[in-house]
Amino acid sequence: MRKDIVILLKTLAIGLELPALVLAGVLAGLLIGRRLSPIVAFILSLAGGLLGLAAGTLLFLKLVRYIVR
Repeated sequence: MRKDIVILLKTLAIGLELPALVLAGVLAGLLIGRRLSPIVAFILSLAGGLLGLAAGTLLFLKLVRYIVR
């Protein structure tokens, strides 16, 4: 019972955190690259979004490892 609640809360947290990580990466790339050029801003925002997605994926895999244990 307790493990089910923990899994539910962790899933909810990852579901809320993943879009925030991607958005933060995109915005950071735009803010850093804004002064350089539009192409650099686009590339940095894309890279920031991918880093946010990777961080969210690692959190998800950590949750899967917890469920399997």
